[in-house]
Amino acid sequence: MPRVSVVTVAYNAEPYIEQAIDSVLAQTEIDFEMIVVDNASTDGTCAIIEQYAYRDPRVRLISSSENFGAGHGRNVGIHAATGDWVAILDADDWYRPDRLETLLDAAERDGADVAADNQYFIMDGAAIPYRLLRKDRTEGLHRLTADDILRGDRYGKIGNLGLLKPVFRRAFLERHRIEYDVSPGLGEDFYILLKCLRQTPTLLFVTAPMYYYQIHPKSWSNSQTMESVRCMRALHESNAGLFPESDAPTTARLMRRRSRQIERYITYRALVEPLKRGNLRKSLRRMITNPSAVPMLAEGFVRFLVLRRQAAQHSAAQKAAAATHGVAPDAHA
Repeated sequence: MPRVSVVTVAYNAEPYIEQAIDSVLAQTEIDFEMIVVDNASTDGTCAIIEQYAYRDPRVRLISSSENFGAGHGRNVGIHAATGDWVAILDADDWYRPDRLETLLDAAERDGADVAADNQYFIMDGAAIPYRLLRKDRTEGLHRLTADDILRGDRYGKIGNLGLLKPVFRRAFLERHRIEYDVSPGLGEDFYILLKCLRQTPTLLFVTAPMYYYQIHPKSWSNSQTMESVRCMRALHESNAGLFPESDAPTTARLMRRRSRQIERYITYRALVEPLKRGNLRKSLRRMITNPSAVPMLAEGFVRFLVLRRQAAQHSAAQKAAAATHGVAPDAHA
């Protein structure tokens, strides 16, 4: 029985899956198993995972005949896990070498059932990250409540706490029958945190960034459709009763606020979609009908410009480093 089971769900992740697996094999915590659930990939993803599993018995492949989504795949991986802890890693992301050891040691000392760390955001192909998920005034360990998670996760904002990739005590998940949502769309990461915080008061948060979150054309932030955005509403409605007014009035109020945020975001996306297709007239008609979404449109445009500037600055820094040292900086450092 390993100390930790790392669960990764992969779908057509051929350009990224090697980096993800290598980062687990390079961990200072060597008592692990890695379960990779392949969601019926049509590229070379499955073959790459098979090669790793052949060379290292700690890597296990579970092949799905159909792509049932990330939430379903994670549940499959967690049910197959044998470790005391379960850690989540997306197929296009990677760990810092000491991540598992640091998180597990901190959680066990604290007696926590759920722990997570800060994240670096890095552009596909970049050598250095361009921002942190969260900037804390004080470094070290913090304890986040359900209210903290709800206040720190806003639709259309950068750095949402719903992106955290936690480690769970497996017995805790089993005892409370906590699973990822399997409905289509996005948001299963966020709601499993709330499900956990319904059963335990706090999540242990390590301010040190040890998880690399990669942004690329197929990542969730760049591939949202109106259908997936509307699915957010259904996912929230299915979890709306997690915190009854009688038990947690403040949390219940924040859940209602989130519902309003989702509706505003759906309206905002309805303005953006025609603009993406070059249909300015349709977008203007929707602005007149829904003027409350116009400020979000302006915020989105400013955010887009900021991201472009950050990416350009880091690209220039990489080129300067390469010219000075002959090689680009190591993204794993």
